[in-house]
Amino acid sequence: MADERRKMTRVIWILGGVFVVLSALWIASLYGLLPLNYTVAKTPRELLAFLQSPRDDMRGIRVNKHLLDIGKRPSLQIVQGYGELMYLMRPYRQMQYRARNLTRAEVMDFCTNITGGDLEVLRSRVSEGLHPDVAYAGRINGRSVAIVNATQFTYIVTGLMENPLLLSQVDLAKRLGMDDATVLRDLIPFQERWLDEFLASPAFDARYPTQFFLPGDDLLVTWIKELR
Repeated sequence: MADERRKMTRVIWILGGVFVVLSALWIASLYGLLPLNYTVAKTPRELLAFLQSPRDDMRGIRVNKHLLDIGKRPSLQIVQGYGELMYLMRPYRQMQYRARNLTRAEVMDFCTNITGGDLEVLRSRVSEGLHPDVAYAGRINGRSVAIVNATQFTYIVTGLMENPLLLSQVDLAKRLGMDDATVLRDLIPFQERWLDEFLASPAFDARYPTQFFLPGDDLLVTWIKELR
């Protein structure tokens, strides 16, 4: 009888230990320490494969030192007449944050052209009033606004809300009143050209960190300056 109790106690301890280990692994994954609940993309090609998955729910991905949740949404809810899918993006497991709307080119650009660490440094500098690469500074709708380049199609914007906002080009354009026809005529073609040239470049198969920028005027900033 005593032997059976000792065996049962040993089994309980073993099961308890297994439960603790599995729980620790699960928690570590939730905090992004282990890739149990998210995909890891080591190259832009792997990132594009993730975006082209038939699944449209929010899923985790670690890419270029970013840890993100990315899902899909119909573009008609954002830009009427845009025939491609758009994406929702927010920090991994941070459901209190509003997901941002991005085109495929904007997701590829953001995840490629700035690392997660560099983004946090830039956020801190902008929050401290240091605007190292200001694309535009002036008054918009009665507010003093500064638009700081983070990547080719992503900005950190101050003045629209109490705290700086990370916004993609199309999202910012819509917030500032650009109509759908102008988005489709001016912004989308350059984004598509950037994506096509990126996919054909050596950077597409390079391991992160890598970058790809296309020379040319920022047509959103040009539009803003023409309106002011």
